[in-house]
Amino acid sequence: MKKVLFFALLAILLVSCKSSDDAGDIIGTTITPSAWTQFEDFPGIERDDSVGFSINGQGYVGTGKTGGFHKDFFKYNPETDSWSQISDINGVPRQYCSSFKINNVGYIFGGIIGSNTYTTELQSYDSPSNIWTNKTPLPSHTRYSSMSFSLDNKGYIIGGRSDVSYKDVWAYDPIADSWTQKSDLPFSARHEAFSFTINGFGYIGSGINANGDSYTDFWKFNADLDSWEEMAEFPGNIRAYAVSFSHLDKGYVCTGRDANSVTINEFWEYDHVQNTWTQLTEPAFGKIRGTAIFKIGDDIYICNGLDENVNRSKKLWKSTMTSN
Repeated sequence: MKKVLFFALLAILLVSCKSSDDAGDIIGTTITPSAWTQFEDFPGIERDDSVGFSINGQGYVGTGKTGGFHKDFFKYNPETDSWSQISDINGVPRQYCSSFKINNVGYIFGGIIGSNTYTTELQSYDSPSNIWTNKTPLPSHTRYSSMSFSLDNKGYIIGGRSDVSYKDVWAYDPIADSWTQKSDLPFSARHEAFSFTINGFGYIGSGINANGDSYTDFWKFNADLDSWEEMAEFPGNIRAYAVSFSHLDKGYVCTGRDANSVTINEFWEYDHVQNTWTQLTEPAFGKIRGTAIFKIGDDIYICNGLDENVNRSKKLWKSTMTSN
Protein backbone atom coordinates (compact mmCIF):
# COMPACT_ATOMS: atom_id res chain seq x y z
CA MET A 1 0.00 0.00 0.00
CA LYS A 2 1.24 3.45 -0.85
CA LYS A 3 0.12 6.65 0.77
CA VAL A 4 0.85 9.75 -1.23
CA LEU A 5 1.54 12.94 0.63
CA PHE A 6 1.45 16.02 -1.58
CA PHE A 7 3.10 19.23 -0.61
CA ALA A 8 5.08 21.96 -2.27
CA LEU A 9 8.73 22.66 -1.62
CA LEU A 10 10.66 25.76 -2.56
CA ALA A 11 13.48 23.90 -4.21
CA ILE A 12 14.58 20.28 -3.51
CA LEU A 13 14.00 18.01 -0.63
CA LEU A 14 15.84 16.27 1.88
CA VAL A 15 20.41 12.25 5.00
CA SER A 16 24.57 11.43 11.04
CA CYS A 17 26.42 11.76 10.32
CA LYS A 18 23.88 9.96 8.14
CA SER A 19 24.52 11.06 4.55
CA SER A 20 23.95 9.97 0.97
CA ASP A 21 25.89 11.45 -1.92
CA ASP A 22 25.63 11.31 -5.69
CA ALA A 23 26.96 14.68 -6.77
CA GLY A 24 28.45 15.03 -10.22
CA ASP A 25 30.35 17.80 -11.99
CA ILE A 26 27.22 19.79 -12.82
CA ILE A 27 26.79 23.47 -12.03
CA GLY A 28 23.76 25.73 -11.92
CA THR A 29 20.93 23.21 -11.90
CA THR A 30 17.42 23.84 -10.61
CA ILE A 31 16.07 20.86 -8.71
CA THR A 32 12.49 20.18 -7.68
CA PRO A 33 11.10 17.19 -5.78
CA SER A 34 8.11 15.03 -6.39
CA ALA A 35 5.46 14.55 -3.75
CA TRP A 36 6.69 12.46 -0.86
CA THR A 37 5.22 8.98 -1.03
CA GLN A 38 5.07 6.42 1.75
CA PHE A 39 6.21 2.99 0.64
CA GLU A 40 6.42 -0.41 2.30
CA ASP A 41 7.40 -0.19 5.97
CA PHE A 42 10.81 -1.34 7.13
CA PRO A 43 10.24 -5.01 8.12
CA GLY A 44 12.44 -5.09 11.20
CA ILE A 45 11.63 -3.75 14.64
CA GLU A 46 11.07 0.01 14.65
CA ARG A 47 14.29 1.77 15.69
CA ASP A 48 16.32 4.95 15.72
CA ASP A 49 19.83 5.70 14.49
CA SER A 50 20.09 2.82 12.08
CA VAL A 51 22.42 3.23 9.12
CA GLY A 52 21.80 3.05 5.38
CA PHE A 53 23.53 2.93 2.01
CA SER A 54 22.67 1.91 -1.55
CA ILE A 55 24.50 -0.40 -3.96
CA ASN A 56 23.52 -1.97 -7.27
CA GLY A 57 20.22 -0.09 -7.42
CA GLN A 58 18.94 -1.29 -4.05
CA GLY A 59 18.83 0.23 -0.57
CA TYR A 60 20.19 -1.27 2.63
CA VAL A 61 19.23 -0.39 6.22
CA GLY A 62 20.27 -2.00 9.49
CA THR A 63 21.65 -1.77 13.04
CA GLY A 64 20.20 0.86 15.42
CA LYS A 65 18.43 0.71 18.77
CA THR A 66 14.99 -0.08 20.17
CA GLY A 67 15.22 -1.50 23.70
CA GLY A 68 18.64 -2.90 22.88
CA PHE A 69 20.98 -2.65 19.93
CA HIS A 70 20.43 -4.42 16.60
CA LYS A 71 22.70 -6.22 14.14
CA ASP A 72 20.13 -7.22 11.52
CA PHE A 73 20.13 -5.74 8.01
CA PHE A 74 17.50 -5.51 5.28
CA LYS A 75 17.52 -4.85 1.53
CA TYR A 76 14.92 -2.72 -0.24
CA ASN A 77 14.00 -3.41 -3.88
CA PRO A 78 12.45 -0.27 -5.43
CA GLU A 79 11.14 -2.21 -8.45
CA THR A 80 8.84 -4.35 -6.30
CA ASP A 81 8.51 -2.05 -3.26
CA SER A 82 9.59 -4.93 -1.06
CA TRP A 83 12.13 -5.73 1.62
CA SER A 84 14.14 -8.88 2.26
CA GLN A 85 16.44 -9.72 5.13
CA ILE A 86 20.12 -10.16 4.33
CA SER A 87 22.93 -11.50 6.51
CA ASP A 88 23.43 -9.88 9.89
CA ILE A 89 26.57 -7.82 10.29
CA ASN A 90 29.53 -9.55 11.94
CA GLY A 91 30.11 -9.24 15.66
CA VAL A 92 27.79 -7.70 18.21
CA PRO A 93 24.74 -5.42 17.74
CA ARG A 94 25.38 -1.67 17.57
CA GLN A 95 23.99 1.84 17.11
CA TYR A 96 25.28 5.13 15.66
CA CYS A 97 27.33 3.60 12.85
CA SER A 98 28.60 5.66 9.92
CA SER A 99 28.54 4.51 6.31
CA PHE A 100 30.03 5.13 2.88
CA LYS A 101 30.00 3.41 -0.52
CA ILE A 102 32.88 2.70 -2.90
CA ASN A 103 32.42 0.89 -6.24
CA ASN A 104 29.14 -0.80 -5.31
CA VAL A 105 30.47 -2.05 -2.00
CA GLY A 106 28.81 -0.71 1.15
CA TYR A 107 30.79 -0.03 4.33
CA ILE A 108 29.72 0.57 7.93
CA PHE A 109 32.04 1.92 10.59
CA GLY A 110 32.16 2.30 14.36
CA GLY A 111 29.23 2.54 16.73
CA ILE A 112 28.16 1.92 20.32
CA ILE A 113 28.30 -1.77 21.17
CA GLY A 114 27.61 -1.66 24.93
CA SER A 115 27.53 0.60 27.97
CA ASN A 116 30.37 3.08 27.43
CA THR A 117 31.83 0.64 24.92
CA TYR A 118 32.58 1.61 21.32
CA THR A 119 34.34 0.10 18.32
CA THR A 120 36.75 0.91 15.50
CA GLU A 121 35.43 -1.91 13.31
CA LEU A 122 34.98 -1.41 9.59
CA GLN A 123 32.85 -3.94 7.72
CA SER A 124 32.16 -4.21 4.00
CA TYR A 125 29.11 -5.75 2.39
CA ASP A 126 29.22 -7.58 -0.95
CA SER A 127 25.68 -7.94 -2.29
CA PRO A 128 26.20 -10.80 -4.82
CA SER A 129 27.63 -13.09 -2.14
CA ASN A 130 25.55 -11.63 0.74
CA ILE A 131 28.69 -11.56 2.90
CA TRP A 132 29.95 -9.04 5.44
CA THR A 133 33.74 -8.91 5.76
CA ASN A 134 35.72 -7.34 8.57
CA LYS A 135 38.30 -4.98 7.15
CA THR A 136 41.27 -3.34 8.85
CA PRO A 137 39.92 -1.43 11.85
CA LEU A 138 40.60 2.26 12.28
CA PRO A 139 44.03 2.58 13.97
CA SER A 140 42.80 5.13 16.48
CA HIS A 141 40.29 5.64 19.30
CA THR A 142 37.04 3.69 19.43
CA ARG A 143 34.11 5.94 18.53
CA TYR A 144 30.58 6.45 17.28
CA SER A 145 28.61 9.12 15.36
CA SER A 146 31.50 10.00 13.07
CA MET A 147 30.96 11.99 9.90
CA SER A 148 31.64 10.10 6.68
CA PHE A 149 31.73 10.39 2.90
CA SER A 150 33.63 8.95 -0.07
CA LEU A 151 35.89 10.87 -2.46
CA ASP A 152 38.15 9.54 -5.23
CA ASN A 153 37.44 5.90 -4.35
CA LYS A 154 38.41 6.40 -0.72
CA GLY A 155 36.18 6.46 2.34
CA TYR A 156 36.63 9.22 4.91
CA ILE A 157 35.89 8.98 8.62
CA ILE A 158 35.90 12.33 10.40
CA GLY A 159 35.67 13.01 14.12
CA GLY A 160 33.07 11.25 16.23
CA ARG A 161 33.09 10.63 19.97
CA SER A 162 33.57 8.22 22.84
CA ASP A 163 33.80 9.90 26.25
CA VAL A 164 35.29 12.88 24.38
CA SER A 165 34.82 14.22 20.85
CA TYR A 166 37.53 13.85 18.22
CA LYS A 167 38.86 15.99 15.37
CA ASP A 168 41.04 13.49 13.51
CA VAL A 169 40.46 12.71 9.82
CA TRP A 170 41.16 9.32 8.23
CA ALA A 171 41.05 8.05 4.64
CA TYR A 172 40.39 4.38 3.93
CA ASP A 173 41.83 2.75 0.77
CA PRO A 174 39.76 -0.34 -0.12
CA ILE A 175 42.40 -1.74 -2.48
CA ALA A 176 45.17 -1.71 0.12
CA ASP A 177 42.71 -2.24 3.00
CA SER A 178 44.59 0.44 4.90
CA TRP A 179 44.05 3.79 6.61
CA THR A 180 45.94 7.04 6.18
CA GLN A 181 45.66 9.81 8.74
CA LYS A 182 45.06 13.26 7.30
CA SER A 183 45.44 16.65 8.96
CA ASP A 184 43.18 17.18 11.94
CA LEU A 185 40.13 19.40 11.61
CA PRO A 186 41.18 23.07 11.95
CA PHE A 187 38.02 23.67 13.97
CA SER A 188 36.29 22.24 17.03
CA ALA A 189 36.06 18.49 17.61
CA ARG A 190 32.52 17.19 17.15
CA HIS A 191 30.16 14.36 16.32
CA GLU A 192 26.71 14.04 14.71
CA ALA A 193 27.49 16.80 12.21
CA PHE A 194 25.97 16.65 8.72
CA SER A 195 28.11 15.76 5.72
CA PHE A 196 27.89 15.45 1.93
CA THR A 197 30.02 15.80 -1.20
CA ILE A 198 29.64 18.12 -4.20
CA ASN A 199 31.82 18.12 -7.32
CA GLY A 200 34.72 16.29 -5.73
CA PHE A 201 34.78 18.18 -2.42
CA GLY A 202 33.59 17.07 1.00
CA TYR A 203 31.49 19.25 3.30
CA ILE A 204 30.66 19.01 6.98
CA GLY A 205 28.78 21.38 9.25
CA SER A 206 26.95 21.92 12.51
CA GLY A 207 27.22 19.09 15.07
CA ILE A 208 27.81 18.90 18.81
CA ASN A 209 30.62 17.87 21.15
CA ALA A 210 30.74 15.55 24.14
CA ASN A 211 30.18 18.49 26.50
CA GLY A 212 26.91 19.39 24.77
CA ASP A 213 28.23 22.46 22.93
CA SER A 214 26.69 22.91 19.49
CA TYR A 215 28.01 24.53 16.32
CA THR A 216 26.83 26.32 13.19
CA ASP A 217 30.11 26.53 11.23
CA PHE A 218 30.37 24.86 7.82
CA TRP A 219 33.55 23.67 6.08
CA LYS A 220 34.74 22.41 2.68
CA PHE A 221 37.40 19.70 2.35
CA ASN A 222 39.89 19.50 -0.52
CA ALA A 223 41.26 15.95 -0.51
CA ASP A 224 44.06 16.74 -2.98
CA LEU A 225 45.43 19.49 -0.74
CA ASP A 226 44.34 17.90 2.56
CA SER A 227 42.92 21.26 3.54
CA TRP A 228 39.72 22.79 4.90
CA GLU A 229 38.10 26.10 3.97
CA GLU A 230 35.38 27.75 6.02
CA MET A 231 32.22 28.43 4.03
CA ALA A 232 28.97 30.30 4.72
CA GLU A 233 27.75 29.62 8.24
CA PHE A 234 24.81 27.25 8.51
CA PRO A 235 21.86 29.56 9.37
CA GLY A 236 19.37 27.01 10.69
CA ASN A 237 18.56 25.54 14.09
CA ILE A 238 19.59 22.00 13.19
CA ARG A 239 22.53 21.00 15.37
CA ALA A 240 22.70 17.21 15.38
CA TYR A 241 21.04 13.91 14.36
CA ALA A 242 20.05 15.32 10.97
CA VAL A 243 20.02 13.61 7.61
CA SER A 244 21.96 15.06 4.70
CA PHE A 245 22.60 14.29 1.07
CA SER A 246 23.73 15.85 -2.18
CA HIS A 247 22.07 15.80 -5.56
CA LEU A 248 23.95 17.08 -8.60
CA ASP A 249 25.46 20.41 -7.48
CA LYS A 250 23.41 21.04 -4.33
CA GLY A 251 23.62 19.85 -0.75
CA TYR A 252 20.67 19.30 1.59
CA VAL A 253 20.12 19.06 5.34
CA CYS A 254 16.86 18.11 7.02
CA THR A 255 15.32 16.99 10.33
CA GLY A 256 17.37 16.58 13.49
CA ARG A 257 17.66 18.14 16.92
CA ASP A 258 18.34 21.73 17.98
CA ALA A 259 20.64 23.07 20.69
CA ASN A 260 17.91 22.52 23.31
CA SER A 261 17.47 18.85 22.31
CA VAL A 262 14.12 19.62 20.66
CA THR A 263 13.32 17.53 17.57
CA ILE A 264 12.78 19.81 14.57
CA ASN A 265 12.04 19.55 10.87
CA GLU A 266 13.83 22.40 9.18
CA PHE A 267 14.99 21.83 5.63
CA TRP A 268 17.87 23.66 3.95
CA GLU A 269 19.57 23.72 0.55
CA TYR A 270 23.22 24.69 0.01
CA ASP A 271 24.33 26.23 -3.30
CA HIS A 272 28.08 25.72 -3.58
CA VAL A 273 28.42 28.13 -6.54
CA GLN A 274 26.90 31.04 -4.62
CA ASN A 275 28.04 29.74 -1.22
CA THR A 276 24.55 30.41 0.13
CA TRP A 277 21.90 28.60 2.16
CA THR A 278 18.17 28.70 1.40
CA GLN A 279 15.47 27.50 3.76
CA LEU A 280 12.89 25.26 2.12
CA THR A 281 9.39 24.21 3.10
CA GLU A 282 9.35 21.73 5.96
CA PRO A 283 8.54 18.14 4.96
CA ALA A 284 5.00 17.23 6.00
CA PHE A 285 5.91 13.83 7.47
CA GLY A 286 6.63 15.54 10.77
CA LYS A 287 9.47 16.18 13.17
CA ILE A 288 11.94 13.32 13.34
CA ARG A 289 15.61 12.67 14.03
CA GLY A 290 18.03 9.78 13.82
CA THR A 291 16.75 8.38 10.53
CA ALA A 292 18.60 6.22 8.00
CA ILE A 293 18.91 7.45 4.43
CA PHE A 294 19.79 5.94 1.07
CA LYS A 295 19.72 7.24 -2.48
CA ILE A 296 18.94 5.31 -5.67
CA GLY A 297 19.35 7.40 -8.81
CA ASP A 298 17.17 10.48 -8.42
CA ASP A 299 15.20 8.96 -5.55
CA ILE A 300 15.85 9.79 -1.90
CA TYR A 301 14.58 7.42 0.79
CA ILE A 302 14.44 8.03 4.53
CA CYS A 303 13.59 5.30 7.00
CA ASN A 304 13.14 4.74 10.74
CA GLY A 305 13.90 7.42 13.34
CA LEU A 306 12.59 8.99 16.53
CA ASP A 307 9.74 11.51 16.48
CA GLU A 308 9.12 14.50 18.76
CA ASN A 309 7.20 12.28 21.19
CA VAL A 310 10.12 9.82 21.36
CA ASN A 311 8.23 7.19 19.35
CA ARG A 312 10.34 5.04 17.05
CA SER A 313 9.32 4.59 13.42
CA LYS A 314 9.62 1.97 10.70
CA LYS A 315 8.14 4.10 7.92
CA LEU A 316 9.82 4.52 4.55
CA TRP A 317 9.37 7.72 2.51
CA LYS A 318 10.56 8.58 -0.97
CA SER A 319 10.90 11.72 -3.04
CA THR A 320 12.08 11.84 -6.65
CA MET A 321 14.14 14.84 -7.66
CA THR A 322 13.90 16.36 -11.10
CA SER A 323 16.55 18.71 -12.47
CA ASN A 324 16.17 21.36 -15.17
